[in-house]
Amino acid sequence: MNATAKFNLVVAGELVPGASPEAVKNNLAKLFKLPVEKAEVLLNATPRTLQKEVDQATAMKWRAALQRAGLKSSIQPVATKVADPNPQQESSPVPRQAEDHSNKNIEMVGTIRTGGNEFTGPFDVAEVGADLSDAKEELPGLIPSIEHLSMAPPGEDIETLNYEQEPVTPDISHLSYS
Repeated sequence: MNATAKFNLVVAGELVPGASPEAVKNNLAKLFKLPVEKAEVLLNATPRTLQKEVDQATAMKWRAALQRAGLKSSIQPVATKVADPNPQQESSPVPRQAEDHSNKNIEMVGTIRTGGNEFTGPFDVAEVGADLSDAKEELPGLIPSIEHLSMAPPGEDIETLNYEQEPVTPDISHLSYS
């Protein structure tokens, strides 16, 4: 991604699953240091741009703060005009098609881009400490028998087993000194 790319932070009044509207209003009022009545305006269903033309890091920081407050938001790239490197060559037989970024809704999760045309499906990020697996694994029914094992008392020296091996003498009769 371009280091000079700019993004808009947009909210449409959609709450994070499990968040109550009253709690979200209070959280937004604290976050933006506004009266609760003015923070309630952000919960309307009409899309509103909260931050315009900010860098990616700033947009992601605000998106995370809004997520913690209970309000979903999206990061949308700002269409930038690219300067034509060859302004003298205007008689091109095939007209160039500019990229249309206006209909892309790109949501940043870490460094993964979702939504828009680049990714085939949305996904959610679980809360810290959440149990990701609903299925409980059954332990195998057979428990190995350990009756034949024993332990030495604490502090006792444990002797090591020495295997008796015959020393190997290599045959060097074919070697000579020169």
